[in-house]
Amino acid sequence: MNPIQIVGIAAIVVGGCLLLWLIGLQIRRISLARDAATEPRHERQAAAAQSATAGGDAAIAAAIAAVYLMLEQSGVSSNGLRVKSVRRVGVNIPAWGAAGRRENVSTRL
Repeated sequence: MNPIQIVGIAAIVVGGCLLLWLIGLQIRRISLARDAATEPRHERQAAAAQSATAGGDAAIAAAIAAVYLMLEQSGVSSNGLRVKSVRRVGVNIPAWGAAGRRENVSTRL
């Protein structure tokens, strides 16, 4: 066999293995999402309330407020950008959604 043929066959085998691995990951992700969706609503609300009282949200809000006040006192122009509210963003945001949000905010600064 020609060395080029060996490299080609090896690339096809490695690519096939990688594809099977990615499909397995996707199947696991879908099954986890399906399990989370079937969890009773009152259990999800209780878990959310418990995590909200853990103090993490207060620390995040304090850090955002401190940065905002620091920028305001240093004279940095906000170009009309105002913070109306601070709320938690879901963890399951697609990459394109997060990139769009960053781009939208950066164009206002």
